[in-house]
Amino acid sequence: MKVPSVVALLAYWAIALPLGYGLGFGWGLGAPGIWLGLLTGLSLVAGVLLLRFRRESQPGNPPAKASSPAQALIKAEELLVLGQPAG
Repeated sequence: MKVPSVVALLAYWAIALPLGYGLGFGWGLGAPGIWLGLLTGLSLVAGVLLLRFRRESQPGNPPAKASSPAQALIKAEELLVLGQPAG
């Protein structure tokens, strides 16, 4: 799993789905509330991935250090998926 997959997974399952359910059924907005929750999740994914893309694609930007939060997240994903840390 790579970072975009994790971002999308978290945004849709942890934010969009509960928010859509809450707006649609909890607040009684029905289908528009569900769509508003999904729109919020999709917008969040787009914003986070846009920021990540802009940060990663800047010219002359050195690769992330092993101690950066992004690198730590990547190592944690590899450990979770592969069951072993990457070299």
